[in-house]
Amino acid sequence: MNITPNNHTNNRFRSLCLHDKTTVLHLWLMMVIVDIRLRLLPHRWNSRLLYPNSGYHDSGNSTPPEPDDRAKEKIARLVHLISVAAGCSLIFNMSCLRRSLVLRSRLRFLGIPARLVFGMGKINNNSEMNGKFSAHAWLEAGSLIIDSSSDPSKFSRFS
Repeated sequence: MNITPNNHTNNRFRSLCLHDKTTVLHLWLMMVIVDIRLRLLPHRWNSRLLYPNSGYHDSGNSTPPEPDDRAKEKIARLVHLISVAAGCSLIFNMSCLRRSLVLRSRLRFLGIPARLVFGMGKINNNSEMNGKFSAHAWLEAGSLIIDSSSDPSKFSRFS
């Protein structure tokens, strides 16, 4: 948990234009609201946030269409801005789930459909976490994998 933003995040924020700074602040606020909502409200109240298309569970058959080049540019820009926003977490959890939910909401606002995907992987490194499992959330739009925090190829997707 970060108490204050690190210099790298500060420098990345300072280098943005005014419009992007406003977007970063908006994304950060959305992640804070999503974090508080996920912590405090029961799952049945959050199910529309997690599974917006079908009321409770996202149907695995509904693959969003492939985004065009313009949409891919917008997605890349939003992924960058959301990682800048998440760099200043303060006391809030800016996990992959929160990032993905906010990113999906913002993409939907721009008319770009994306599906929330969950996966699990085994941690293989020399730390005390070696051999333990880790979960991850990311988005997919057609065959495009959208992630702002980790490499989804390290995780096995849930069906």
